[in-house]
Amino acid sequence: MLKRLIRTDDGVGIVTALAVSFIVFALGATWYSLSVHELDEVTFDRHRTAAINAAEAGAREVMHLLAEDVTRSGDPSGFRTMADLSSADFGTDGSGECEVETLQTADGDDAGEYWARATKTGDRKYLIEAWGWGPDTSSRQVVNKKVSFEVELVPLGGFRHALFAADGGLQAGNRKEIYGDAFSGSNMVISNYTRVFRNDPGYPGIGNVTVAKDLIITSGSNPQIDGSVFVNGYIQDDKVGTNYLADVVARHSNPASPYTKSYFRKATIGGTLYFRTATGSLQAGSNVTGTVVYNANAYDQPFPNIALPAFTWNPSEYGPIGGVPSLAAVGSNTWPSWASFQTWYSANKTNLRGAHYVNGGGTLDLGGAYLTNHFLLATSDNLTLKGTAAGAAPALAPATVTLVVDNPNKRLTIAQSSNSIPNKVHHLIVSEGEFDASQQTTIYGSIYGKKDISQQRLEIHFRPPVDAITTGFTFDPNLADKFIPQPGVWREVGVSDPVSLSTYCTIPS
Repeated sequence: MLKRLIRTDDGVGIVTALAVSFIVFALGATWYSLSVHELDEVTFDRHRTAAINAAEAGAREVMHLLAEDVTRSGDPSGFRTMADLSSADFGTDGSGECEVETLQTADGDDAGEYWARATKTGDRKYLIEAWGWGPDTSSRQVVNKKVSFEVELVPLGGFRHALFAADGGLQAGNRKEIYGDAFSGSNMVISNYTRVFRNDPGYPGIGNVTVAKDLIITSGSNPQIDGSVFVNGYIQDDKVGTNYLADVVARHSNPASPYTKSYFRKATIGGTLYFRTATGSLQAGSNVTGTVVYNANAYDQPFPNIALPAFTWNPSEYGPIGGVPSLAAVGSNTWPSWASFQTWYSANKTNLRGAHYVNGGGTLDLGGAYLTNHFLLATSDNLTLKGTAAGAAPALAPATVTLVVDNPNKRLTIAQSSNSIPNKVHHLIVSEGEFDASQQTTIYGSIYGKKDISQQRLEIHFRPPVDAITTGFTFDPNLADKFIPQPGVWREVGVSDPVSLSTYCTIPS
C-alpha cells in the first residue's frame, strides 16, 4: 500500500492544500500584525497632533481670559486680576482641581483635552503654559504635549498705532513706510509712495489702516497696504494697481464728503471688498481675490474715531522704573524758559534722564546724548528735534525718548535726520498740534498728533512704550481698559510626566 502510494500521486492535493493553507494563514497573521502596528502608529500620530492642538487651544483660551479679565466660577475677581494678585497656579476651578476642558469635533468625538495656567512675569507680561492630551487623559494610547510662551498685553487705549493723526488728518504727501497700524481722524490723502506694512516680527501691528472720513489716493501715488482698510466715508482710488493685501471696507458715511460712491481704478484686493451701501465701482481690470459685497450689514456701526491722548504735566507722578532712579529724581523738573532747560541739558546730555516741562520751546539736539534712564520732555511752544542719540545704558535699553508739544496751536518738527537706534533708543512723539517730518527720518516707536504735515520721507517701526512713559497721558475712555495679547515665540517643551499633573493640581476623575 505504502509502496503503491509512493509510486503514485494519490493524496498530494490534500498535502498541497494543507501547505498552502498554512502559508496563507501565516501570511495573514503577519499582515494582521503589521496592520495593527501601522494602525497603532497612525493612531499615535493622530493623538500626538490632537495633543499639540489641544495645548495650543488652551494657551489661546488663557490669552483671552487675560485680555478680557474674565470672571469665572470660583474666582472672586477676573482672571488677570487674580494672576496679578497672587503667585498661585491659575487654571483651577476654585476647588484645587485642574480645569481640564474637553474639545469636541462636529460629530461629538473627543478631539483632545487641555489644562493651562498663567504666571505673571513682569509688567503686563505673563508666562502661559498649556498641557494637552490626545485624545483624552484616560485613553489607552494617550499622548501628552506641552506648549509655552510669554505674552504681553498691549493696551488698546494707549499708544497702539505707528502713525496717528487726529481730526487734522493724515496727509501722506511724502514717501512713507509705516510698519504697524495707521489711523486718521479725518480724511487720509495719499499722493506719493506710501506703504503700510505688517510690523517687524515680535511686535504688534499688522498694517491696518483706519480712516474716520474719506480715503483719497491720487493717480501719482504708489501705495501698498498689508492689513485691512476700514473707512467710515468713501474711498477714491485713482491709482492704477494699488495693492491692498487684505479686506477693504467702505461704509459710505461722511456727510461732509463731496463723493457719493467709492471708486477703484484697477486695484488689487487680496481679501473681500465691502460696501455698506449699494454704490461703489471697480474699473475693469481690477482684481479681487475674495468677493465684492454690497449692503454689508455687518458694518452698520462706524469705526471708532479715537481721540488724541491728552497730556497733563504732574512731575510727582513719575516714579521709579524697573529699579532705575526715579524720573523725578533729577532736581527741578519744571523750567521757566528754554534757556534754563538748555543749561541743564548741556551739562547732563551724557547722563540724560528724567521728566521735564519747559515753558517755551526750542531745538533739542540729541547728537551725542547718552540715556541713563527714560527721558520725557514736554513744551508749551514749538519743538524741533534733530540729531541721533549715541545710545543708552545696557541695563535700560531700549530707552524711550518721549517728546510732547502741549499746545494745539504749535508744532513738533523732526529735522536733520533725527533717527532712533532700534535696540537702544526708541521715540514716542506726541503733538497736540501739528507734526512734521521735515527731513528723512527713521523712528522706532510711535508718532501721534493732531495733523500730519510731513514733507520728507518718514519710516516708522511701531514699538509700544513702557508704562512709566505713558504717565500723564489720558486715553480714550472707550478703549483704555481693553487689551490685546501680543504673544512671543511659541515653543513645544518637554513633559517629564506624560499624563499626571499632580505636581500642579488634581486631575478630575
